[in-house]
Formats: sequence, C-alpha cells, structure tokens
Amino acid sequence: MKTINYSIAYHAPEWNKWKASWGVNGMGQQNRNKAAEAIIPDYGLFDFGVYGMASKTWNQTTVSGGLRYDIRDLHSRAMSNENGAERFQAFSKTFSNISASLGQHMPLVSMYR
Repeated sequence: MKTINYSIAYHAPEWNKWKASWGVNGMGQQNRNKAAEAIIPDYGLFDFGVYGMASKTWNQTTVSGGLRYDIRDLHSRAMSNENGAERFQAFSKTFSNISASLGQHMPLVSMYR
C-alpha cells in the first residue's frame, strides 16, 4: 500500500478580535496485492476536503463556526483467484459530505467569591 497525505492551510492575521483559517487536505492511496491470497481487492482512493472557520471574541465570550466539504473517490479492480473464478468485482464509488459547526465559549463563573 502506498499512501500520500497532503494539507495546506492559511491562518489569517487577527483583525478586530476576529480569527479565520481555511485550507485543503486529503489523501491518495493505492493498494496492490502481492501475497498468495488477497483479502481485499486492489484499489485506488483519493480524498479531498476544503474548509473554512472563523471566531470572534467579545469581552470573555468567543463564538466560532466552520464549514467543510469532503469528497472521496474509490475505484477497485476486478480480481480472480488461481482457478480463474472471480473473487472481487470491479466497482467505482464517490462519496461526498458537507458539515458545519457553531459554538460558543464563556468562562465559568465561580460560586465562591
């Protein structure tokens, strides 16, 4: 198996108590069977994700949010066993997803003053 991971991110300078970051990351993978028995088929996989996030602080409260899109392409090759019978069928599949988050952080107020 050969795997390559990549990630590129930009963290913008803070401006008026705003912080922001965005970037891309993912992975490429190739699996080739070289053993006597194949447990999983030969395949190629490629992941790609892009994201952005920002936060703003007022007094001691911070509100943050982010958005992300991911896609994965998976391509498998057909494989036969030593008798010529098909062991794995070829297939191609693409998966994708959008996710988001929103949050707030406030300091705890002590009950003992």
